[in-house]
Amino acid sequence: RILITSIATSTIGWLVMSEKPVVFINRYADNPLTKEAHVAFSKGLFLFDDIDKNFHENLYKFLSLPIDKIEELWKKKEVDRNYMINHFFTSSSKKNSGKISAKMIMERYFKH
Repeated sequence: RILITSIATSTIGWLVMSEKPVVFINRYADNPLTKEAHVAFSKGLFLFDDIDKNFHENLYKFLSLPIDKIEELWKKKEVDRNYMINHFFTSSSKKNSGKISAKMIMERYFKH
């Protein structure tokens, strides 16, 4: 009932869209999140940075919570998660993935 991943590939989109609680482990040695994505992911998902001093302890404590508590905390993140989805995933809830992709390409590769 809880999904865990550690790399921001297409898999994260599938997990987020499942509507189940998602734990994202931000691995700094292997394609860490950008600052902007880190802020959004930390608000919309359960994010743990592997470079934090108490990383393992914090992750263990979180995963030891009752599932009902984790699901309650997950529901509280819904507004922030929707923002994250609409800004970072092509399968956005507004069904405007083409516009989002075009904007990202234009801004990244065709700046004037």
